[in-house]
Amino acid sequence: MRLLQLQGNCEFSLVEHIGSSIPRYAILSHTWGADHEEVTFKDLTKGRGKSKPGYRKLTFCGERAAKDNLRWFWVDTCCIKKSSDAELSESINSMFRWYQNAAKCYVYLSDVSTDQDDIQHSQPQWEDAFRRSRWFTRGWTLQELIAPRSVEFFCSNSRRLGDKEDLAQQIHEITGIPLAALRGAELSEFDVNERMLWAQGRETKRPEDMAYSLLGIFGIHIPLIYGEGMHNAFNRLQWELDRRTSGKQSDLSGNPILHPHPVKRNYRKVIVVIISWECDRLEMTVQHIANVFRDVYHYEVRETLLTLEERHRGDPHWPWPDTSDVKETDLQIIYYLGSTRRVSDPRGWMDVQATPFQTLP
Repeated sequence: MRLLQLQGNCEFSLVEHIGSSIPRYAILSHTWGADHEEVTFKDLTKGRGKSKPGYRKLTFCGERAAKDNLRWFWVDTCCIKKSSDAELSESINSMFRWYQNAAKCYVYLSDVSTDQDDIQHSQPQWEDAFRRSRWFTRGWTLQELIAPRSVEFFCSNSRRLGDKEDLAQQIHEITGIPLAALRGAELSEFDVNERMLWAQGRETKRPEDMAYSLLGIFGIHIPLIYGEGMHNAFNRLQWELDRRTSGKQSDLSGNPILHPHPVKRNYRKVIVVIISWECDRLEMTVQHIANVFRDVYHYEVRETLLTLEERHRGDPHWPWPDTSDVKETDLQIIYYLGSTRRVSDPRGWMDVQATPFQTLP
């Protein structure tokens, strides 16, 4: 494990520590900018990178660690030699443990700021930005939130906003992670599917990292194979989970993390109208689909049950739901279910109508 030390000239030394020789250290959690903005392992070894925006995060972490009487600290952008596949694989499989063993974890929120010194009284000013922070949407930050005992949050101008305990309720509301997990309960107290749901809505730059970022959450290790794709990576994750549980199978195939979100989250709300025919007797199927849209994606669901008598009204555009309360910032999905179809202008299993109302092919 390589650790950084802030020198008196505002530069950094990078030293490798092995096994029991690893000293107490702080660790940084953040969201990456563009690759060219971050300070890399090569930059530090070549004595460059000061002009990069990411250098400020290193300085922040080093100075904050010094205030907490910690000489050493770790930052993922530059403490891993990513050109070495073997080192990268070992580091990712060790990442959860590194965060878990850190004396302090500093979360640097580049998209949250406040100019007030009294953080507690100015909380209404920054809490909205805190709740919307990109940090809560990234795959790798899940383990960076769960693993360390001490997690402290800082805004972009280095003011401390609070720690994981102070902000537990807000974090629970943002992430859906139980308060017990945020307060240090053993992860084994939460089943596989529940832990998998904690990653719902998060994203990673490389698709395989959606699986790799969960290795520590499940306490398993697998080799990294970039290029295998997200589904293959999750298949190997599931195989290892099954092996660890002595053959007791854990089915991840239905988990929403494996399925892309149907729509981007730039709408005020998404409304799903499920239209089915009474004669098809699809009540259970309708309820299952409605529950998925409600519970997994948090959409508003409306159900319309039609009769054969209503089918013969003669309007070629019927049935069409009432759209009087659908705003221009909404998305409405029309879901036709069953085998009893309209004779004129038949549609497929799903029609998407985005405002202004134009039916998409």
